[in-house]
Amino acid sequence: MDISPTEAQQALDDIDKIMARTRRELANGSGPLQLVIWGLVWFVGFLGSYFLSGPKSGFLWLLLLIAALISSIYLGYRDELRVRYGGLSMRIASSWALLILFATLILWAATPKTAEQANLIFILIIMLGYGLLGIWTWRAMFWVGLVVSALAIIGYLFFFKHFFIWMAVLGGGALIASGIYIKKAGK
Repeated sequence: MDISPTEAQQALDDIDKIMARTRRELANGSGPLQLVIWGLVWFVGFLGSYFLSGPKSGFLWLLLLIAALISSIYLGYRDELRVRYGGLSMRIASSWALLILFATLILWAATPKTAEQANLIFILIIMLGYGLLGIWTWRAMFWVGLVVSALAIIGYLFFFKHFFIWMAVLGGGALIASGIYIKKAGK
């Protein structure tokens, strides 16, 4: 079957239109709001890690994670009903669950020496997830993964005593700013 240059160009134009519409739908879905929610979790959780002692900090993180997970599941489910992504929301949620499971197992196996080191490992694994999500969905997520990873490494190497405040402000702030950016760019 021979395709003329005009037909080939039309097919490429159609693909570009579909990709632009998909990005718009994703930006208008819950993804940007979820970035803001998780950014707030990081902000409050890392501040709690800095100012609260061991068990209190862990309890705060547990409460924040439960609340954020419930909201993410609800928002993903709502998106699936609204847009019919063909199960994409559940596949993304399942991917995150698997990534978090493996991050936990890696932390257990690695037995980090400090809370900062444990958090750095966990952050890098989670940012790997953001980077991979960016490759498959929103390009901006790829950059979120790289930028937050770089900020985490810089904070760990150069601001170790204030690593948790560093991650609260810059890590949480980067997630919040990314959510706002994606929402505005998708319109």
